[in-house]
Amino acid sequence: MIVTVLMPSVPVASANPPNVASSSVISHQAAFGPQAFSGKYWFQVGAIIDGAGYGATGGSVEIRVLSPQKPPERGAALAYWIGINLPNDAFIQAGYDLGQDPYPNWFWEYYPPGTASSASVWFGKEGDSVGPNGTWIKFSVAVSSGTTWSAYVDDRAVGSVDLHTTWATDMPYAMAEVAGTTRLDNVLGPVEFRNLSYRDSNGLWHLASSARELCCYGAGSSQPYTYFPYSVFSIPGQNNHWLAGSNLPSQTNVSPFGFGRSLWPWYYVTVEGRPSLNGWYGSGSIIYPPTPAPIQINQNQRQVFQGWSANHGIPQSQIEVSQDLTIKPVYVDQYYVTVTSPYGQVTGSRWYNSGSRAEISVNPTVIPRTDILSSLGVRTVFNGWTGDYSSTQNPASVMVTRPMSIEASWTTDYGLLLPLILLLCGIAIVILIKCEREKPHPFMGG
Repeated sequence: MIVTVLMPSVPVASANPPNVASSSVISHQAAFGPQAFSGKYWFQVGAIIDGAGYGATGGSVEIRVLSPQKPPERGAALAYWIGINLPNDAFIQAGYDLGQDPYPNWFWEYYPPGTASSASVWFGKEGDSVGPNGTWIKFSVAVSSGTTWSAYVDDRAVGSVDLHTTWATDMPYAMAEVAGTTRLDNVLGPVEFRNLSYRDSNGLWHLASSARELCCYGAGSSQPYTYFPYSVFSIPGQNNHWLAGSNLPSQTNVSPFGFGRSLWPWYYVTVEGRPSLNGWYGSGSIIYPPTPAPIQINQNQRQVFQGWSANHGIPQSQIEVSQDLTIKPVYVDQYYVTVTSPYGQVTGSRWYNSGSRAEISVNPTVIPRTDILSSLGVRTVFNGWTGDYSSTQNPASVMVTRPMSIEASWTTDYGLLLPLILLLCGIAIVILIKCEREKPHPFMGG
């Protein structure tokens, strides 16, 4: 029984294609039925190991057999396989196919160097069936000796050919395929794949630590200008375990290079205060948590969201996933500064981050009188700041570490009035003294 795990789609960031050779990694197709020509399609979708393939000497994958299933027309086939590109357009692949027969058979195929349009393919007979339905089968291609490459089914060699090379140009890739069809509505699986691996130049095998989606058409295939009908679904939380084929949660857009999303590794992300965002994310995914509302402490103090910190990192508005993450909101304390004045217009009343500076000012700093005293130069002038801040500067820069109430203070400039009063008082005193001296003394005769 095929295990199809349908999970909510997870946002995965777009990325550049892996470093591969100049020849397209989807330049080959299984040679089922007539060779590709206008009007027929070779749909291919699967996963390719990330990284440069130079030096790889083999590839393998486990595929769960799906049967009974067959394409709706003769001359077409469904196939699931591991393949690897070699120098000078050579190619080798191994897997199983479903044609019009009721049972699935293994097959292997190769393209000789320099003859990419000519392929040789061998199929297992009825006794070589890779069933029963739901069986995991390992398919491999690898250098067996010298420049000879062999195809394997569950580590049993089923064929060999000299391809005149000991290394590959691309990393191995595992694909689901509808081969040689005239229809756009074939049901392809979906079929499970796991444990995609490559062999290095020293003959050591390695599980693929990361892989990328790969599609879309084989060589010579007609390419309908429509939405690509098949997709790849990597099972969340399970590295190197995915499905390829029809009716999967996310669909694949046709790409000029054939490369799409990162399929694994997966990382678990916890977003504090946002449980709906907790879960598995593919490498390179971008998370955009919503902005939390300010936390009001009192009328003049609050905490304001500054950004999301992943594993105690710098706060950001978005987070790229490249490891297991705990994402927390970071807040900054804010205080309200109130600036007032009985005269003029003040600036600077607003919220400030703790430790920032408030720029305060009042304008104008001289207020003329509107009565008769104005003719004598009497006026009101700015005298400085009082309250939670003292200074005579205007404008002034204030360090904010708490809620603050600051008021402009004023004084009266009497202009000519005070000197005039003093002058008049002086004249009056002089007159009084003079009058006192001229007054007759009571004991003197007159």
